[in-house]
Amino acid sequence: MQREKLYNLQSKAYFNYVLLFSKKAKFLFNCKNGYNDAIVNGEIATSQLILHANYQIASLQTKYQGWDFRNKENWGCNNKVSPIFLDRAVDGISHDPYELIFVKYKGLPPFDTDLERRALVYQKWLVERPEAKQKN
Repeated sequence: MQREKLYNLQSKAYFNYVLLFSKKAKFLFNCKNGYNDAIVNGEIATSQLILHANYQIASLQTKYQGWDFRNKENWGCNNKVSPIFLDRAVDGISHDPYELIFVKYKGLPPFDTDLERRALVYQKWLVERPEAKQKN
């Protein structure tokens, strides 16, 4: 429980910083007009805001853990190909949903990527948990 309180406190402090010191903040925290808009003007814009404030961001992806993304030379990782849009675009394998913060999928088949298919299966597993069934 203490960990959750600390996380919430840190999250609130970060969002307060963004709201107080960034004119761009109002564009980050709004509804997006689709998949690409969510990535470019939400996720990437938030990362850029953090980097330009001289903070560091960290990757959950094992491949990029420890990289200093304040160094612009590291911005071209993965040959500047977004692995979010393509299957097997990270050294021949697809993303693992546990290495991502945002996993987007349409919610219903047909899916465009293996990541979307996996997200649906993981969601199904969460709903099938005994404690989830007891709540319904």
